[in-house]
Amino acid sequence: MWILITVLIILLLYIILIVGPSVVAYFSVFGRKTTTPLSERKSLSYYEPFVGNISFSTDYLSKLDKQTLTIEGRDKTKLCADLYDGSLDKTAICVHGYASGPDYNFAVQGEFLHRQGFNILLVNQRGHDRSGGKNICFGLKEQYDVLCWIDKVREITGNGNILLYGISMGGATVGYASDKVDKNVVKAMIIDCAFTSPYNQLKHDHILRHVPWRLMLPIECLLIKTNLHIDIKTPVADSLRKTQIPAFFIHGENDTTVPPEQGRLNYDSCGSAKQFYLVKNGNHTVSFIAGGEKLQHEVKNFINKYF
Repeated sequence: MWILITVLIILLLYIILIVGPSVVAYFSVFGRKTTTPLSERKSLSYYEPFVGNISFSTDYLSKLDKQTLTIEGRDKTKLCADLYDGSLDKTAICVHGYASGPDYNFAVQGEFLHRQGFNILLVNQRGHDRSGGKNICFGLKEQYDVLCWIDKVREITGNGNILLYGISMGGATVGYASDKVDKNVVKAMIIDCAFTSPYNQLKHDHILRHVPWRLMLPIECLLIKTNLHIDIKTPVADSLRKTQIPAFFIHGENDTTVPPEQGRLNYDSCGSAKQFYLVKNGNHTVSFIAGGEKLQHEVKNFINKYF
């Protein structure tokens, strides 16, 4: 009798302490997100030195002709994006990060790339803001949305001079898509502070939060595979090894959200022409701004090599 009671108590504690938090984590992490405006992102103090840069570039983009686009993903999910200019013969498709938005993830890059002669397509990833989708899939489904945006850009502009630029989860999205795009259409890509796999990123996040990842992650993986039909252990490297698209990798040396070691591993696995740039004192998603003119010079040389 006491053995049965002990087993039941252990089972109950397991459900309360492990299964319950795992279910909550699944719905919290993979559920829809509404982007918090930059002015309200008080927890991300490393944005503060760059608010002026972002505001200036946002104002620059606001003066360009803008067209709001809506398409369907391969699974009929509604996807939205804003196309700035549209009259140029090159287009940068910019893919933002997790629980973030294109406005401040790509304002500075958008201004820079427009000055280099690119139309700017700022995508809302599925599960974010104006785009549909009940869940975020950390690039594993979003990669196919990128292919749909490529088709839309070609339809509108009539050309295939495309640069893919992804930040954080958007960088992983671009990485996953990189072996599925036509090198005659997509001429180059920039992958900024991307993780190596959703599993590795969740593990890192769990460790930072001091939660028992060895017990929780198997349950989360089961829920993800059952409900979303994706395998979060799939490495971005699986696609990067096969890509033919030249790649420029950026990472900040002070990035604690996605450690620079993950960016280096993605770079090492890439099978195409590639370059890695570590930004001194750079933090998560702001390394392009922190890198200043020196990084911009490197990116400009990279772009000019392939366009």
